Amino acid sequence: MKKSRRKFSSEFKQEAVDLVGRTGKSVNQIAQELGVAQTSLNRWVREAKSSPEQDNVFAGQAELRQLRKEVERLKMERDILKKATALQRPKSPHEVSICRGGEGALSGKRIVSGIAGITQRLL
Repeated sequence: MKKSRRKFSSEFKQEAVDLVGRTGKSVNQIAQELGVAQTSLNRWVREAKSSPEQDNVFAGQAELRQLRKEVERLKMERDILKKATALQRPKSPHEVSICRGGEGALSGKRIVSGIAGITQRLL
């Protein structure tokens, strides 16, 4: 019968590595207390020592994954907002909306005040 592989959180790994450094107990003793394989704990300690930032290598990896997800979500939100603002772009003061036919149609000639008080006739 095959054992299922257990996954440990980055926080658990970091705490285990910290225990090795703080308590002065052997890696074997701490591994037995935590119920993990000695080889796994040895690997976590080695990875923590070999990383350039020794403080929190496992938490740093989890934070990096979380930040990448957030960046992706923010990019999607930005793209949606770009499209929405392009559709609802306010018209410049030089533009006049005219509706042809139907309700609100212009009938006859209307005088519209333009830039710098210049009047223009709309047909």
